[in-house]
Amino acid sequence: MFRQIVDLASLKSAVICRGEGGEVLHQYDSLEKSHFAFAAEIARTALDPECEATFLEDVPHGIKSLYQVKPVVKLQGAIAMASWKTIDRLYMVDPSWWMRSFPGVQRVPKEIARGMTKSQTDKWRIAKAEEYAQELGYEAPDLFARWVERHPDIKPLKKNTGDLDKSRTDYVSAFLMGQALSAYHLHDFPIQGVELFSI
Repeated sequence: MFRQIVDLASLKSAVICRGEGGEVLHQYDSLEKSHFAFAAEIARTALDPECEATFLEDVPHGIKSLYQVKPVVKLQGAIAMASWKTIDRLYMVDPSWWMRSFPGVQRVPKEIARGMTKSQTDKWRIAKAEEYAQELGYEAPDLFARWVERHPDIKPLKKNTGDLDKSRTDYVSAFLMGQALSAYHLHDFPIQGVELFSI
């Protein structure tokens, strides 16, 4: 059995399928795919008889502006529609819930953040997440090398490869989300944080 874990973003997302022992069995992302093609891939994976459930990152709770999350909400809807045959095994995961298992990933400690810009704190959080993943034996795929292999005739300029770093962090987040979920059996999740998809 395995679990499909989706770190969801409006532009770039990543998916990791982790076995019962925590091993990464398969991973893929939304790069160079339409939202519908990506949703269909998630749905196909969910149909695998060995897929225990799909865990989809929810939008952060407490966001006041719908404009900020509208693209993600639309993508969630597309994934839910594509996954209609396995909708009873589609769970929503509050990002702040899984991030609590990894101090510093959601918010830089005040004593460290003092004097840092938002860009610096974002970089610190990303580095901290990578540190946790590496300690657990996970290294995100080399998306730059993959891009160069797929596009041998195109010069790897920043305009062509700028999204790869962001997508790499999505793999790390999907892995860490899966790690937080691994502490629970399918029907033993806490009341807040992980819930079945519902309208």
